Amino acid sequence: MANIYPSGKAQDWTLKRRNLAKEKYGKNSAEQELFKLLGNGNYGKTAQGLNAKTEKEFGTDKSYYIPVSKSTNPLISMQYSSIAEYQVNFLMDLIDKMYPHNLIPSVTTDGFIWAGNQPLDKEKIVKVIKKTAPKQWVTVNDKYFGGEFFEFKSKLSNDTKEYSKDTTLVNLKTRFNFTLDGRIKALAGIRNVTPESIYRDLINGITTIKVDQHRLSTLDDMKHRVDNKHLLSEWQQPEYQSLSFDFTSRPTSFHDNGDGYGYYNTEPFRTVEEAETFKENIKPYGRLFPLFNTKFAYAFLELDNHLVATRTGYKIAWIKNDVSLKGDNYLDLMNNYQNDYKWKVLLRYLAKHEEMYDLKAIYTDMFSGRYSTFSGFKQSIKRSKGKFINPLVVLKENWPEKLRKYETRC
Repeated sequence: MANIYPSGKAQDWTLKRRNLAKEKYGKNSAEQELFKLLGNGNYGKTAQGLNAKTEKEFGTDKSYYIPVSKSTNPLISMQYSSIAEYQVNFLMDLIDKMYPHNLIPSVTTDGFIWAGNQPLDKEKIVKVIKKTAPKQWVTVNDKYFGGEFFEFKSKLSNDTKEYSKDTTLVNLKTRFNFTLDGRIKALAGIRNVTPESIYRDLINGITTIKVDQHRLSTLDDMKHRVDNKHLLSEWQQPEYQSLSFDFTSRPTSFHDNGDGYGYYNTEPFRTVEEAETFKENIKPYGRLFPLFNTKFAYAFLELDNHLVATRTGYKIAWIKNDVSLKGDNYLDLMNNYQNDYKWKVLLRYLAKHEEMYDLKAIYTDMFSGRYSTFSGFKQSIKRSKGKFINPLVVLKENWPEKLRKYETRC
């Protein structure tokens, strides 16, 4: 029990003082945050040294492997996360039974977002938990948490409401969600853009925004870099933030809210490899196309989204057959889309509908700078026959309307 004792004693000590700080200074106070960090630090100590990590020796260029601590214990380390995850899943299943036909759009290790058409009765839920939950949970909860098995979180100061009501929820990804009433506000580190502004961008079809991410020097920088030694630097770093779903789960269907936007119903991927491949493959497309828009969502779900083997690994089937979309960052991606990708997709579109259009006029107005002769343009269309046409590009560029003036027949 030598390894278990220090972490258990520390957790007991920090938890009691954090609860006292909440009562005296408030749930969002710096005082309670201090004891929260102390408790989290103790949790980290239970896993110290379990993975091979190195640290620089202060004042030298030598590195060393971080040793185990007096509190290191893999069983205890796993229990912290496992118990929290069990409690979250228990609570989700319970609420789903008590309030069926509602949504849980986001889940993390220690909490989840619930959205429904009726208010939750906290007292009723707690009574059911006490009747159905393991006795150990009830005992620990009563002793350390005042009988509160869960709490409704809010980012508003002095909030008197228990939960949001009649407001819009935007859930883009695990750490990027908010409500327009301000009670939920997790913006993936974005500080200079309001939720209202992000919401307007979304409904206007904007897929990526330029933001300033808040950055601080790391402790390694402060200890070892000569220019930052002993100093804390703080700066704003420009980045391009995607407003797309992160596809950590497989989309199976789409619910249209009736306003041109909606949400995906999803299921877990079968393997880690499948999840990582899908997420990586779809990432550039999410930065270019408004996949929460109903038209784009339905078009996306109609594509062949299963994985196929290639010489370089697995790929989503339709992406394997698509024109190559390149770009290591957003600016390179947009440059490739505007100057190369969309024109090659247009050639495939024209190859399929060749009899509908005056190709000579289209060449003169749109492709004469890309092909020196009309015959060269015609050869490219011929080579494009029968190839996959990305419907997301057709929607984005609205080619049926833009090419209407070149139609040779009605």
